[in-house]
Amino acid sequence: TGQSLIVSLPEAITFDFGSSVVHSSFRPSLTAVSRSLQNYPGTSIRVVGHTDNVGTMAINQQLSEQRALAVAQILISTGTPSSRIRYVGRAYNEPIASNSTSAGRAANRRVEIIIIPNS
Repeated sequence: TGQSLIVSLPEAITFDFGSSVVHSSFRPSLTAVSRSLQNYPGTSIRVVGHTDNVGTMAINQQLSEQRALAVAQILISTGTPSSRIRYVGRAYNEPIASNSTSAGRAANRRVEIIIIPNS
């Protein structure tokens, strides 16, 4: 973005629908991201979970937080210092596509790892 680097993890490759358990086949990719983050200690990391608008706000808020935490925990367990990582769930408050189509809802279900250089 010019101010940060955003790595977007689509739900289809990261989680099952409605689940916050990271697919075991995707863990090596997150380990690689963690190794890369360790090479840049002058950055902060924000992990942000997003959902579509199917279901209640409360359910989607909880799911988005759980997904962000699951990704953050893998980054931490593979060597990225926890002091550099913050996580948050945004439910369906920040869509990148229309929630009126199945393709749009699928695009909105994601976790983003935002890498921010420290000033």
